[in-house]
Amino acid sequence: MKHHTLSRRALLKSSGALAIGLGMASQSVLVQADPDVTFSPDVYHFKVGDVKMTIISDGFLNVPSEFFAGALPSAIQNFLERHFMNPQAITADMNVALMEDDKGLTLIDPGAASFSLGGDPTGGRLIGSLRALGIAPEDIDNVVITHAHPDHLGAFALDFQHPTFPNATHYISRDEWNYWTNLPEAAPELDHGLSQFTAPNLLAVESQAELYAGNPYFWDHIKIVETPGHTIDHKAVLIESQGEQLILTGDAVGNPTLHLKHPDWYLVVDYDVDQVIQSRIGLLDDASDAGMKVLMYHAPFPGLGHIKGSALFDHHWEWIQSR
Repeated sequence: MKHHTLSRRALLKSSGALAIGLGMASQSVLVQADPDVTFSPDVYHFKVGDVKMTIISDGFLNVPSEFFAGALPSAIQNFLERHFMNPQAITADMNVALMEDDKGLTLIDPGAASFSLGGDPTGGRLIGSLRALGIAPEDIDNVVITHAHPDHLGAFALDFQHPTFPNATHYISRDEWNYWTNLPEAAPELDHGLSQFTAPNLLAVESQAELYAGNPYFWDHIKIVETPGHTIDHKAVLIESQGEQLILTGDAVGNPTLHLKHPDWYLVVDYDVDQVIQSRIGLLDDASDAGMKVLMYHAPFPGLGHIKGSALFDHHWEWIQSR
């Protein structure tokens, strides 16, 4: 296992603090929007077979370029400049998926809430967006997370005590749960910092948590895919219906511009560098070969598209954004 080492102090300095979009506004296909709510959400509607999907923007994070490793900092910054991106910080959208099928309403990776990388929170739009779409937190039946980082489960308990989605079953990897709620003393220093946000959110939903191992089918339309490395038991989520497939990458693939050209570049918060690179390459190959739809959590909103493999180079792909 190979960890990237960077002191938490240096990382916090580079980002300002570790603190507690773009899109299409349209009427929800799931429910009638509440006419009394003036909040305008960024949402994108589509279907996978007969499963209705809505992508909801939870806002974004500003990720300092110091978070990226695997090459000299100057090489990473030059790459960002050549691709018309800010060489100092990458804007990472947070694209929350809402699925409607015969099991009700399911949220996948419900956003950051008050967590941010920097001074002021730039996320936490999910609950307001749901209400604008006519959906109360009590209407959510299931919550699934790819992994237990704060920007993916911040909405579990907005006050760190009471579940935001009180009627929902929360599907969480047992290994992720055990790691973050009882963090080993030898865990990376960054994880000790993150756990101050993660552990209270997990423990707040303990009575509603469905802990699982491996890569099960939760029900007919939704299956877990093993993609470890970013965290101890990171997962991707596969949605299937009527011969169509959608893979939600979580953080196995972060930024489409960077990680499709340089899959061996990684993040300083990655738990196991070798594993995350292997998981990323396997996921990109599978998505390209199968021609499946792809939803990247941190890609520019709505984060939906396809992966196209290159005939000239191995492990070199293109991102085809959906319109």
